[in-house]
Amino acid sequence: LARNTNVGDTAAEQAMFTVANLATVTAELHVFPQDLPRVQVGQEVQVASVDGTVEGAGTVKSLLPTTDADTQTVQIWVLLDNADNRWRSGMAVQGGAVIGQAEVPLAVKTTAIQTMEDKPVVFVKEGDTYEAHPVKLGRSDGIYTEVLEGLEPGSSYVSKNSFIVKADIGKAGAAHEH
Repeated sequence: LARNTNVGDTAAEQAMFTVANLATVTAELHVFPQDLPRVQVGQEVQVASVDGTVEGAGTVKSLLPTTDADTQTVQIWVLLDNADNRWRSGMAVQGGAVIGQAEVPLAVKTTAIQTMEDKPVVFVKEGDTYEAHPVKLGRSDGIYTEVLEGLEPGSSYVSKNSFIVKADIGKAGAAHEH
């Protein structure tokens, strides 16, 4: 990684060369204290470069015993395979770990859920229009929400910008009231 000498130079206490085996590298990630009980040595962590060009999985190698005074986070070290040299020293990375999982028969993206008449609904494509289907909801991880009743598996529903469909339905209803 570094050469600090030339032929004929005297090294004294200075290192002449810095040599490293980069077949595995360590990602340094920060965990908030409230999340720390869910992180364990040996746990799998998904790691990605901040720009999203490099992704991979590693395992938690160590949890440091101190808290960073500035960020109030605890640093963990995640060991990453780097046989293909895609991870670079100093690369900004972020990580995430699965801390729980459950099988659910039916779930929709949480962004699909809107409220109409104080009830949760999902807009389902019916021909050339969208119909509001009242749904009974279950557990949610913030990204997906379990649907217990009101929607059939395989239904085409509005998963993004569902508030626009809701606004259009509201405008159409207001126009009929005049």
